[in-house]
Amino acid sequence: MKRLLIAIALSAFSIATTGFAQDLRSVMKNMGIHLKLISNQVTDPAKNQNSLTLADELLKSTQEARGLIPDTVTSLPSSEQPARAALYVKMIDHTADLIQQLIDALQKNDNAKAKQLVDSLVQTKKDGHGEFN
Repeated sequence: MKRLLIAIALSAFSIATTGFAQDLRSVMKNMGIHLKLISNQVTDPAKNQNSLTLADELLKSTQEARGLIPDTVTSLPSSEQPARAALYVKMIDHTADLIQQLIDALQKNDNAKAKQLVDSLVQTKKDGHGEFN
């Protein structure tokens, strides 16, 4: 049992340090968690540093998601896949732009703007899920 736990811990460490690519569902789940945490504290200037850290992680996950095409796209006839994949990438790029604006607002301690951007990110998430789930 002890060896099994050590093996699991080493595997987790290896995956974390090698940047092992996750599947899209896992990446999106991480994005949702980070967005929720930011959303809960975005109006509190005292938490801006933590919000910045979370936003940086959200941006990294978004960049990772850009390279992972949803199953709803890959399961389409091959003639339809390029247009749907392009729409997915366009929506992900828009999300990344919003996150970068959020980072900028938090760095300037503009929590009102940051709140608006978080609201836009929440709506973008809903739109993306409506389009690709």
